[in-house]
Amino acid sequence: MGLRSSLQCHLSLIAGMGIMLLSPDLASAHALEAIVRVTNTALVIEAGYDDDTPAPSAKVVIRDANQRIVFEGTTDDRGLCTFSLPPPGMYVAEVTSTGHRASVEFVVENAPGEYQSWRPNRRTGLFVGIGGLLVLVLISWWRLRRRQRSPRNSPPMDANQEGGLT
Repeated sequence: MGLRSSLQCHLSLIAGMGIMLLSPDLASAHALEAIVRVTNTALVIEAGYDDDTPAPSAKVVIRDANQRIVFEGTTDDRGLCTFSLPPPGMYVAEVTSTGHRASVEFVVENAPGEYQSWRPNRRTGLFVGIGGLLVLVLISWWRLRRRQRSPRNSPPMDANQEGGLT
């Protein structure tokens, strides 16, 4: 493969990645996100998707530090589920909805608090993924150029080429 065709191949890969990055979402897949609000009197769990739509009828399970189920419930049409305040300690809220799952660790203390699940968004994931691919393409292109310029990869010269024997 010559340098020109190798360069064309790499440029095609880069152009393809750019088109993929700039194209609109074709699928409607979205990630489930959960927020746990600890108030002075209650736990409020809010479940929704990363496109800001609520997750109605999502199953909510609250487990203590020993993995025992403390509360179970289902979110309403607005993606909300409320429980009474459990004793102080560490807990995990597990929210599941139509093939999606979110888990949030939280602490019940003397002061109110808010905890949420975290997942990188699509654009960040694409930038990191495409950036990594671009780095790999550039490294392979650089190594290929270096290999093609290396004298040890040149074919050996025979005596006829050196002007010796005829």
